Amino acid sequence: MTLIVHIPAKNGFVMASDGQATAGGLKISSKKIHKLNDNCVWGAAGDLPLIERVEESIEALSTKETTLQILCPTLRGIIPVCVEELSTGIQPSPPYSALFAFIEYRDHPRILLIRENGDAVWQANVPLPIGSGAPFASALLRKYQSLGRLDVQLASVLAYKIIAETIEVVEGVGPPIDVWQLPPVKNLTKEELTGLEETYLGLRKAEIERFLGGN
Repeated sequence: MTLIVHIPAKNGFVMASDGQATAGGLKISSKKIHKLNDNCVWGAAGDLPLIERVEESIEALSTKETTLQILCPTLRGIIPVCVEELSTGIQPSPPYSALFAFIEYRDHPRILLIRENGDAVWQANVPLPIGSGAPFASALLRKYQSLGRLDVQLASVLAYKIIAETIEVVEGVGPPIDVWQLPPVKNLTKEELTGLEETYLGLRKAEIERFLGGN
């Protein structure tokens, strides 16, 4: 199970995820967001064998430094080929399923979603969660619609908060929390994540105190 959230900011993008996956009935840590190039990252929710096969294929691309718009047909072709490769020789073939999200910031933001069959859509530039925790995360994000577009740092705090609160409620979504910012593409360090956690806990404490103070 997975939760990946991307939040557009005034000056870029934030993409964050939980870090728990299930393999052979065991819960393991899993890196769910990956760098495509200096302007683009991607993440996926769905069947882990398919996601890992697609990751290997993307890493092998010689053209991955080009724009997402140019790469789109290639990415759309890679994913169903990976499904076919995984299904070869297996009868009956398992129904592999996944949703891949690519976010890019060059001259302007771009968000591309691709399904396991290669169907693709350019997503509107709005906050979007994908994965098993998406319904709960969507409800949380609606609380912050009135804030408008945040800068990258505040968007990172919000993304961390959404992931952390979903982890508390949704079974199968778990730590560690991973956060990326762009442009340029940057995976936040443990120290930076600790700072986000401290800010999140401070906000949570303030919310509780405000609630108790009103009674």
